[in-house]
Amino acid sequence: MTHTNDHAVMRQGVRAALEARPEFAVVGEAESGAEVVRRAGEVVSDVVLMDLLMEGHVSNILSKLHLADRTQAAVYAWREGVVRK
Repeated sequence: MTHTNDHAVMRQGVRAALEARPEFAVVGEAESGAEVVRRAGEVVSDVVLMDLLMEGHVSNILSKLHLADRTQAAVYAWREGVVRK
C-alpha cells in the first residue's frame, strides 16, 4: 500500500496504524498527488490511500494524465505495470 497525505504528522500516524496490522505492508509514501504520479513507476502498490482534500487530488492527477475517470486510471495503471494481479 502507498499512502498519500500533505501533512507529515498524518503520514506518520497512518503509517504506524497500517504497520500495526500484519495484513498491510506500506511500500510507499507521498506528500502530494504529483509525487504519487512521479513515483508510480518506482513503487508497485496494490492500493493507494490518498487524502481527498489535499492539493493534487485525484481529479488533478486524472487531468494531467489525460484520463476521463477512475476507470480509465485503473486501466492505465494496469497497462503501465503500476498494479498487479
